[in-house]
Amino acid sequence: MKNLRHFTVTADRVTCEWIGTPHFTGRYVDSAEWVKMADTDAEHYDAFERFEQGDECGSYGTRETCAITVVWQD
Repeated sequence: MKNLRHFTVTADRVTCEWIGTPHFTGRYVDSAEWVKMADTDAEHYDAFERFEQGDECGSYGTRETCAITVVWQD
């Protein structure tokens, strides 16, 4: 059981293109439970890879898998 940071983003229902950037909700979700979530007409439950840039001192940055709720906009 792994906890994932939970984000939300609005997306165009037709193109599926994200409108804006994902926002951290301040919550963590269990990955095993998250994959069981059933999409609705209003929301899609998924995961995405989030990458944070490294710094000027040579750090390569970090990558993490996060849960995301995509809220459809018409």
